[in-house]
Amino acid sequence: MRLIRETARAGARFEMGAHIEASRASDDWRIHIASLAPKTPLPQGEPLGKFSGRLIDITRESDIAALRRAVAQTGETLRRVEAARERHRAELAAGASRVIAARLAHLTPGALYSGKATIPGRQAMPNICLEIISIDRDASTLRANLRADSSWIDARPLEGRYAYDTGNDLFTITLSARAGLPVVSAAGLAVAGAKPFRITLQFSGTELSGDAGEWSCKLARVPDANRASMIATFSATEQKLLDATRPGRAYRVHTETEGDLLLRFETQNPATGALTATIENIHGLWKHELQGSLIASPARSGGFPVRLLTTLDSTQPNIPSIGLSLRLENGNVFKGSIRMIEAHPVTLEPAGADFLAEVDALARARAEQKRAASQDAINMAAILENAAPPTRPVPVAPVVPTVPAATPPEADGAYIWDETAWRPLPSNNARVVRSTLQKVGGVWSSAVSLIKTRPEKQETGTLTFDGTDIPPSVSGRDVLLAFRGAFVTYPGTPVGLPPIEVAPLEIKSKGRKRVAELERLGDAAATFGKASERIIIDRSETEPSLYIIRTQRPLPAGRYALHAPEHSFEFEVRARD
Repeated sequence: MRLIRETARAGARFEMGAHIEASRASDDWRIHIASLAPKTPLPQGEPLGKFSGRLIDITRESDIAALRRAVAQTGETLRRVEAARERHRAELAAGASRVIAARLAHLTPGALYSGKATIPGRQAMPNICLEIISIDRDASTLRANLRADSSWIDARPLEGRYAYDTGNDLFTITLSARAGLPVVSAAGLAVAGAKPFRITLQFSGTELSGDAGEWSCKLARVPDANRASMIATFSATEQKLLDATRPGRAYRVHTETEGDLLLRFETQNPATGALTATIENIHGLWKHELQGSLIASPARSGGFPVRLLTTLDSTQPNIPSIGLSLRLENGNVFKGSIRMIEAHPVTLEPAGADFLAEVDALARARAEQKRAASQDAINMAAILENAAPPTRPVPVAPVVPTVPAATPPEADGAYIWDETAWRPLPSNNARVVRSTLQKVGGVWSSAVSLIKTRPEKQETGTLTFDGTDIPPSVSGRDVLLAFRGAFVTYPGTPVGLPPIEVAPLEIKSKGRKRVAELERLGDAAATFGKASERIIIDRSETEPSLYIIRTQRPLPAGRYALHAPEHSFEFEVRARD
């Protein structure tokens, strides 16, 4: 449609001025218009014939009326088109709602999906089971648990969203798992971390196919009638372990270095796999409390589903930390390793009546000895308890679920775990100085001089830090340190114990100096003495120069030293939030 305006009506006349020349040749006249000019202005525009399509002359009332009718019809057409589009969108939304409702009908809380996980290049992969926990239809979110075979307790919580793509008719679920707690070995080191991952699941009929990047899976819906049998299948190995570790179970522990010991399981939480137990020397030399976990999944436990470590409340703090890594074999017999400074094979057999009677008889004999002996008599039990050579207190280890799965950096030095990564510790110009106090005229004066290096003895005096490097700051709870490198073990160091210590630093000179006193230990070693924090030291079996150090209590805020012969480092514990 074109809108036009008439500038000259048909038949309109315009006055023109012209110069005409006429000439005669033979019998004919020839006329030539030499020039032509309008006397009045000519109209603007183009001839009507040059315009195509439907023309509306806005100067004509009839054409204006036709235009008004066309506009009215166009508005109605647009309204009809918009209404049709709204109906189409509503139909699409209704169709999407029906598809989502149909999919969610298979994802009700408690629904199980089971199948195989697949990793390229690997043949034997575990069965896995996805359990739907809850769905929020308003937020389009979903929570679930993922489990591997052999275990129902050890579940990975998943959270995510679901969505439906109407254009591709695709219903997808995207779930994410945060990093899980690593399994802790008897040495206190993580053997299997639970890495974070993200998996995208798509419906194919009533099945779910998933892709998590490093692995994929195909899962089929487990009929509700088979739910109990599926759970029983997944937890069969776990149930055997729970039965073998139930409270009251007693085991005779065969070791290469300590003879026979007695282990009793005290408590058990079937919902989490948490365990407590006691282990004791049958002659009454020592007794320790243990904490640990039961993780039946082979992929997570590294083949040793029961792991136990000594706790802070051990009754014999001078005994090195004890760790047990155990697997269950036939007849409720456990095999694995026990670690008391060094790791050795161990076998646990159910304690028979004769063995328990022998242990009870030994305990009664010790009690009778104590009652019969006079106060001044030498008590045999005390002799036995004090028979071990004096050692620096080596506290026992709590179960440390926050041990990182990451290995400390390969460079020699000291590091601290700050809940996300290993951070290097600065030496901050650490050195040992000797303080000499002399009494002159009733006034004490102090002369401080550097101690010269004496290779035959470890330096003693005031360990001083006056560097300005800001050390890493961590929470005082479960402080975890690492030392990588070589050092000299001086005479006087307790046998089998690395000469590594942690001690608080005293702040002096408005923070410019941080100091701690080192005193002589034995013939040539040095120690912080009573100021030394109770720690657990574990040496890596695969990396002999790597030591993992754990504190045994929450440390108050302040500066601390990590010290080994010829190596000193500084770290900070921040105030509690």
